[in-house]
Amino acid sequence: MKKISLLLLISILVLVSCATYTVGKGEEVIQPKEKKVDIKEEVVKEDDPLDSIKSYPALFFEEKVKLNKVFNKEISTLLLPVRNKDFIDIYCETIKELNPNITMVTGDKKIILDIINKLEEPAVLYKEDSAIITKYPLEISNEIATANLGDEHKATLLVKSIGKDEDLELLNINFEKVKSNSPNKVATLDKSIKLISNDNPVILGLSSYEPSLFDWNKSLDTFPYRKDYQWDISKFLDENMFIDSYYDTRGNSEPQFSFTWTNSSIRERSDFIFLKGAIAIDSKRVNLSQASEVHSNNTIGRYGIYTKLIILN
Repeated sequence: MKKISLLLLISILVLVSCATYTVGKGEEVIQPKEKKVDIKEEVVKEDDPLDSIKSYPALFFEEKVKLNKVFNKEISTLLLPVRNKDFIDIYCETIKELNPNITMVTGDKKIILDIINKLEEPAVLYKEDSAIITKYPLEISNEIATANLGDEHKATLLVKSIGKDEDLELLNINFEKVKSNSPNKVATLDKSIKLISNDNPVILGLSSYEPSLFDWNKSLDTFPYRKDYQWDISKFLDENMFIDSYYDTRGNSEPQFSFTWTNSSIRERSDFIFLKGAIAIDSKRVNLSQASEVHSNNTIGRYGIYTKLIILN
């Protein structure tokens, strides 16, 4: 009986041993496999303030609109190209310091919306990355805004941004490609101008990402990338009786202070205030200080244009 019990005990020990070890090039303890748990981090998506805008043009702070009973024929206009969210305070400070009657803003739409909300001034935001900020009462029709300047005097306002930084960055690399974009820009601008259905004076704020023919052909030796070419947009506007306010008051006397788009090799005026039925009495470039920004690892300077003008009607 003792022998049977001893054999039974040995058999049990052998079975346990076989369940615990494997035989190979050595004995290896078999560990139970752990189940991998796929833990996905929950990404919190920030609300896009533009999603709350149901339709364009969108109006803001209409309650702050003021109707001028007396017409002042001399008014001021600022064109401000914006592109860096880190400099929103600088953009707003520039507007407050100059205090123009009309501010036209082009560039990144989210930045423009932030500027409008920070200033808390009456404004109209367009779908095509542009806005008009003014206390003048506005009549809005598609892209066209008609400002009531007081005493039944009115002005038509149009602000456009046509193009992108690459259009200017490629001037010294692929001139033909940049030139080939110009007719399409003219077609876009022409379509907008044809929406003007009145004889009011017109103030056009334009970021064209294209040089002016009035600058381009006068200093070919100074700028090696320049070739003899009459740029389509400025030619088109000149033929349609629009006056380049900066060139009309400053000419080419101080080219180093006129450029509104610059990088390490390109310096051009590509932001303009054009007038029709109005006369520019002064115009200057607006230095945005730190807003001469760094973008895509390439330093790009952007500057605004400020114009004082007289309405003729």
